[in-house]
Amino acid sequence: MSTIDYQQTFKCPTCGKIGAIYVVKMDGSQIVIKQRCPEHGGRAFKIPFLDKNLSIDFIRDGIFRCFKCGLESQAYRIDFNGPWVILQSYCPSHKDKIKTQKIWGSIYVEAASLQHTRISSSLNQNQVTPKQKVPDVDFSTLEAPKKNFSKKDKAVMNTEENIETQKTILVCPNCGSSLEGKEKFCGTCGAEMNT
Repeated sequence: MSTIDYQQTFKCPTCGKIGAIYVVKMDGSQIVIKQRCPEHGGRAFKIPFLDKNLSIDFIRDGIFRCFKCGLESQAYRIDFNGPWVILQSYCPSHKDKIKTQKIWGSIYVEAASLQHTRISSSLNQNQVTPKQKVPDVDFSTLEAPKKNFSKKDKAVMNTEENIETQKTILVCPNCGSSLEGKEKFCGTCGAEMNT
């Protein structure tokens, strides 16, 4: 079995430019592709469905391409109609809408996910991240910090500890009535609160 060079298959036979795809449909075990070269017009060809994985990158490249100039376009309206995806694109160089494309739904989903992955990976490559080597640290040799607290820090810590201990008793252990947490004696039964 001979392998087909899909890079050449998706190029215009006259000029060698990659054309824009406007129809992708299934015909039995074949994928029918209708493509238009910006200079030489349209043509149709078939590829075996089993070779879809070998040609999906070229299909994606042809779907997201302008009919007039051949540059990359952006999808701006996508409608699902039965097994079809009706796609309208926008060419950034022409500032114009591109002819409606009919793409078989399952093939479009796969091609669009590849397009999304390609765009997000190119955005990630454009981000500059500083490369710093993190030093290896032996945590067994580290010492605990010395507690040199000022008088003001100690006063704040003591008041925080007192507030926490005062708030812990919220129910009288003798009668079960609810308390605010600051009382020294229960307001209901008069029992002393041991804080």
